[in-house]
Amino acid sequence: MSQWRQPWSVIDLDGRRCRLQILDPATAFALEPELVAVLGETLTMACAAPDELIGAVWRHSAAGWTTAQSIRSLASDPVGGPEAAATAIRTLGQIVCSCLIDAKISPAWARDVFGRMVYGRLDVGRRVIVEDSRDYARAGFGPMIKWRIMAAQLRQTFGPLWLRSPYTVRSTSKALDYGVAQPKSVPVAVRWADNLARLGSAGSSREILREWTPVEMIEIVENAAYQAEHERRANDAARSGGG
Repeated sequence: MSQWRQPWSVIDLDGRRCRLQILDPATAFALEPELVAVLGETLTMACAAPDELIGAVWRHSAAGWTTAQSIRSLASDPVGGPEAAATAIRTLGQIVCSCLIDAKISPAWARDVFGRMVYGRLDVGRRVIVEDSRDYARAGFGPMIKWRIMAAQLRQTFGPLWLRSPYTVRSTSKALDYGVAQPKSVPVAVRWADNLARLGSAGSSREILREWTPVEMIEIVENAAYQAEHERRANDAARSGGG
């Protein structure tokens, strides 16, 4: 039994029906900037949202858009026709190959990230939770399957998150801290969960971290930020006599 309570999705691994659990918010938001820094924005988006990226490449290639521009303009309208789709897939394949060549992926980093993304979250045949490398070896999966599992985790955890608007991958904007340094040893997701629990969004921060998905957390965080800003402006208007 997994210690987490996030949803599971079914994946096929060499003809074997397995389940993979979405990452908890703390793990997801800790991994997010690391994945983008090592793999690059294009490759992570290609893994997390391949259908949308193919559509973006197809829509804008004729207009002379760059890959980066296409990625930033991802939309939901479908790819037009099999021939256009094939062209887009070939283009995307070339992009991914180029990104893989440029990415600085060390074996040690890949092992660490695979463990954080998969161990304790992969259920083989609804019988065995893969907790470590020994369980993975006993399951009989080869090394290349690891990349498929990691890609599946990127799709289900980060795909919906990165396609959200106005969400951006780990914003670099500086929050107002009134001169009080934020605790570096406390993950941002933990701070968010603590604040949301105080607002009554959940019974405890532990519940949020153990049961919510990253998308659910971001939705509530964005809504809480909106409400706080709305109240601040209303108070400012009342004090100035404009309310």
